[in-house]
Amino acid sequence: MRRACKLAITVQGRPGYRLALRDIHQALSTGGDDACVFAYRTIEDLARAVSGKRGELRASDWASLHSHLRTTKDSFMKRIAPLHKARQAAAHGDESDAELIAARTSREERIAIARRVVAEVLDGDANLPFTMSECDSCGPVAGQ
Repeated sequence: MRRACKLAITVQGRPGYRLALRDIHQALSTGGDDACVFAYRTIEDLARAVSGKRGELRASDWASLHSHLRTTKDSFMKRIAPLHKARQAAAHGDESDAELIAARTSREERIAIARRVVAEVLDGDANLPFTMSECDSCGPVAGQ
């Protein structure tokens, strides 16, 4: 709990990280299809946080995130594809969408994608007062 409080205080003045933590919290505590929307929005928040830009996401923001994570666009997109597909399906609201139906049966796994990305991004930020790998409840980090 101490680490969570320390993290919350640290990111208070960093909008991208603060929003990412808010959105992953919403994803974890929201039932239904919106959880995948919040989880994907978490990754968008991180792209803004890492790039230092605000507003509409640009290719350069995503490139900054990929660089921060030491990955490529293709590799990252493959990794988050299940969450991205679920977000698209939920956002379009078609209750019969096969991807949305599939997302409902694997909700936790899809949200865990965003959760791991949060941990990795925060772990790679030298300005934070601790590493996320010190946090037992974060789940695996660094591609595990």
